[in-house]
Amino acid sequence: MSQPPLSPSQTLGRLALIGLGLATLAGTFAYVAGWIGPQRLTPQRIIDTFEANAGSYPGYRKNHAKGLCISGHFASNGAAAGLSRAEVFAPGDVPVVGRLAIGGSNPYAPDASVPVRSLALQLRTASGQEWRTGMNTPPVLPVSTIEGFFEQVLASKPDPATGKPDPARLQAFFAAHPESAAFRQWAKDNKPSNSFANATYNSINAFRLVDGDGKGRYVRWAMEPETPYQPLAGEADDKDFLAHDLLQRLQRGPLRWHLVLTLA
Repeated sequence: MSQPPLSPSQTLGRLALIGLGLATLAGTFAYVAGWIGPQRLTPQRIIDTFEANAGSYPGYRKNHAKGLCISGHFASNGAAAGLSRAEVFAPGDVPVVGRLAIGGSNPYAPDASVPVRSLALQLRTASGQEWRTGMNTPPVLPVSTIEGFFEQVLASKPDPATGKPDPARLQAFFAAHPESAAFRQWAKDNKPSNSFANATYNSINAFRLVDGDGKGRYVRWAMEPETPYQPLAGEADDKDFLAHDLLQRLQRGPLRWHLVLTLA
């Protein structure tokens, strides 16, 4: 039996004395806020929380753990060269290495059990410039700060009795973060495709492009596939269907996406 996608509810002298007083007050605020002290938000604390939720899998990433690497090239048509002086947007080919993955910390999770997929790319120009981007299938994220993300991870901790997040904790998190409404609507409406190859991947941030005259402009981008969308159906019976499908498609030829910019 296939494992169904998670539901939306599931799916950071006198002056000396004055300075000391100010420093003490600032330190108190920083401690209460979690910026310093044993409870401060650090990369290691986030990693430890991932492991507490999903278990320890040495040798794997702590998030988007299940995936596979790809290589290819970015064939720039030069259409964005007027918006950015970055070499990657000049006409020509740039080598690419990347990774397609599903969200979550379990590298053995059934592919259909996770609604979020990702595409990460590294492009390196002939002069050595390096450009990296991480993109997800949802067009938005639930929160916009690392502190909010950490709260989301805590709220998503599985209940030992059910193996799923506590609905009450998730509801409390979403109530405290009304900005998550757009993501929750996406999760409710999302109909996953049957392949990595026919999914659109969206930048998780806005970025400032600077042109040759020094003028900046904010954009978001997406990688839109040439492969037509098809909904997920019987493929979900294979818990590794995404990797199996991708390998079969690549044996028939290269896969292509178009980098599409949306200007602010």
